[in-house]
Amino acid sequence: MIAAHETFDGTFPYRPHFSTAPGFRMHHVDEGDGPVLLCLHGEPTWGYLFRDLVRRFAPTHRVVVPDHMGFGKSETPAGRTYRLQDHVDNLVALVDDLGLRELTLVLHDFGGPVGMGLAARRPGLVAGVVSLNGPTPFGRPRLPDALMANAAESPWFRWIARAHADGSLDAVLGELGYTILSTLKLNGFENNALITDTWLRAYASPFPTRAEAAGALGWAKGFATGAHVFETPGDEARAALAAVPALAVWGGADRTLGARHFLPLFAEAFPRGRTVEPAGVGHYSPEDAPDTIAALLREFLSTAGRRRGLSPAARAPRPARSGTGARAVAATGGRRCARAVRCPPRAGPPRRGRRPAPSARAAGPRGPRPPAWPSGSASTRSGTRARRGTPGSRAAGSAHRTRRIRRPTSSDDHRPGSVAPTAWRPEGVDPRHHASFLVQFDRGLGLLGPPGPAATGTGLNLGHMPSFRSGGPR
Repeated sequence: MIAAHETFDGTFPYRPHFSTAPGFRMHHVDEGDGPVLLCLHGEPTWGYLFRDLVRRFAPTHRVVVPDHMGFGKSETPAGRTYRLQDHVDNLVALVDDLGLRELTLVLHDFGGPVGMGLAARRPGLVAGVVSLNGPTPFGRPRLPDALMANAAESPWFRWIARAHADGSLDAVLGELGYTILSTLKLNGFENNALITDTWLRAYASPFPTRAEAAGALGWAKGFATGAHVFETPGDEARAALAAVPALAVWGGADRTLGARHFLPLFAEAFPRGRTVEPAGVGHYSPEDAPDTIAALLREFLSTAGRRRGLSPAARAPRPARSGTGARAVAATGGRRCARAVRCPPRAGPPRRGRRPAPSARAAGPRGPRPPAWPSGSASTRSGTRARRGTPGSRAAGSAHRTRRIRRPTSSDDHRPGSVAPTAWRPEGVDPRHHASFLVQFDRGLGLLGPPGPAATGTGLNLGHMPSFRSGGPR
């Protein structure tokens, strides 16, 4: 678990908040006012993945970014299970505790099925869905076939099956704090320019010991053992979600979750949704193409707001949050939330990109202005609200469409079979990330040396991977 006030050299400057509603200290970022963006990360990342989106959208939205149990700044409690259904339970408890309403889900990796689990249980809370390389299963009949076909092609899932079969899964993922870069590259991280000491430390810090890696291990092992249960929505939930605005942005260089397997499931769940496949963008699209993701999300939110019209409650500013200690009581969405554990505020001027509380604005000059928006985007908060709040109606029968975006890539971008993972090292990187164990790990993943017997043919011994299931426990 990362220390609560760790900012990683100012790259993650957001005030920490904690809730005990899920039965452990669950960390979440909670920045800005306005319509809610609920951003859900996946394996093996945490809220740091969305740091750029928080900065860009907090001036116009309330951006809530939880860390799942066992990830980021959230606790990794012993004696808990880390299955999909457990993460859904935790998220539902957090959303109820914070009183979130009319929220837009922004889903990455396993944040997809976790967020869709929330949508199945609380469909009335969801106003929109944005998938960033995040599956949106939602009880589709073809889900088991899609998961198995993807597992047969994905290097990550092939390795999980093989490592579980030979008993090395716990040992290898237990060292994730030292092998994080190879894991990210295996899954399809493309933007090598981001790799610095600080960036590596941010992604490695949640996993200093094998015990602290229980979240990442539990998610991987759940696939190997068939422990994950995908939420099956009722008919009302299906109909409600089919009518909400939806967008899927799927990086074309994703090596973990193939677009051809999961975009059809998205189209079935959201028949009026839109899909975009940016070329040269990998699995971690918020890292690989932050400008593209932000522009597409801003366009989606503007269009969706005009189509459905926003209620006065959604447009009204939220009461200022207070922090008076570990048991602070915060007003969130008009609901008293006694279980939200807040850290005490820091002294000094307001953070960049965050407005002072109303009393502070009345008593003195404003704090630093938020960063300027890129050209072509909304330049003022009032202008954004005016466009978003314009009443409108959904175009009936609009067809599902896909648009591809070409993006130039640098010559050193990773492609399967090119350079070895241990060559991806900028100057000054902590040598622990490239110790001899890393080479052993890379060989175990099949990135170095010839593939093992289980990696031949389709790349997966399907006997090692149990069938996937939906609904409740068998």
